[in-house]
Parts: sequence; C-alpha cells; structure tokens
Amino acid sequence: MVCGRFQLSWMKNNKKFIVVLGVFLLFAGIGILLVSKVEIDGLEAMLVNESLSVEEVWRFEGALQWWRKTYVTVTLPVSVFLLISGIATLMSQFLLSVLEDMDA
Repeated sequence: MVCGRFQLSWMKNNKKFIVVLGVFLLFAGIGILLVSKVEIDGLEAMLVNESLSVEEVWRFEGALQWWRKTYVTVTLPVSVFLLISGIATLMSQFLLSVLEDMDA
C-alpha cells in the first residue's frame, strides 16, 4: 500500500512533467508517421519524372521499396506505441485528478 501512495504522491508532484511527457510522446508518434509518409510521397513523385535515367529510376524504386517496407515493419508499430503511450500518460493525469476529487 505504501508503494501505491508513493506513486500517487509522485504523480501529484510532477503533473506538469507527466503532461509534457505525454504531449511529447504524441508529437513524436505523429512526427515519425509524417516524416515517413512525406519521404514515400516524394519518392513516388520522383518516379513520375520522365527525364530520369534508368539507373536513377532503379535507385528511386529501391529507396521507395525500402521506405515502404520500413514503414510497415518499423514506423507504424513504433508510432502506434508512442501514440498509445502518450494517450495513456495524459489519461493517467485525468484519472489522477478524478481520484483526487473523490478523496476530497
């Protein structure tokens, strides 16, 4: 029981830090998604260019395949994890305020 009270008191004393951490996690997840999506869209746009040589087309196609594979295997799972962590962190502060109101 002492451990539970310690956690609640730590959360009460560090509300701003926890909120900033939650917002940071949300922005990090969104940022990773956006960077990957912009890179994929840019490579797709480059492949439409008809003035590319065969070697450049191969290079852009290889890069596009790598980004698409990385997007599915790394970017999406990491982004989802960061977004869920950010939402959970922010929700913990909401739940803490509800618990404080119940105690009062």
